[in-house]
Amino acid sequence: MQLLWEKNSIIQSMQETPDRVHRLWVEQGYEHVSDEVIKEAKRLGVPFRVIPRDAFARKFKGTKYHVCLERDEVTYDDPDLFLMEIASRPGPIVCAFDGIYDPQNLGNIMRSAACLEINGIVMPKTGRVALLKQMQVFHGGA
Repeated sequence: MQLLWEKNSIIQSMQETPDRVHRLWVEQGYEHVSDEVIKEAKRLGVPFRVIPRDAFARKFKGTKYHVCLERDEVTYDDPDLFLMEIASRPGPIVCAFDGIYDPQNLGNIMRSAACLEINGIVMPKTGRVALLKQMQVFHGGA
């Protein structure tokens, strides 16, 4: 199970892959701050739950955010299949990274790559980002 904390990442995930989303959690007392996320969850039919502050703190230890989205892990292409497909594209652009420690940084990299129409992001199978334990290759772009 993957957890997303940042508002824009949560909204984007709900919009782009609603079939992979399980539940939105909101800390009680912060509904007004999370209003945009809650409205989008309602619009898309994503289940959400407002829970007391102490329950939220126990469930999501150490977070500074007041909203969390549970979703399926990100899936990745097989490296051989990725290389075969990328070879058939005219002028493919691929980025390679190593040593990314923060899941939020990885999310920012992936969103930026999509905006720049990067054809793929390659990372070590044993990546540093804890939430992406089996990461091999992210394939995206045009």
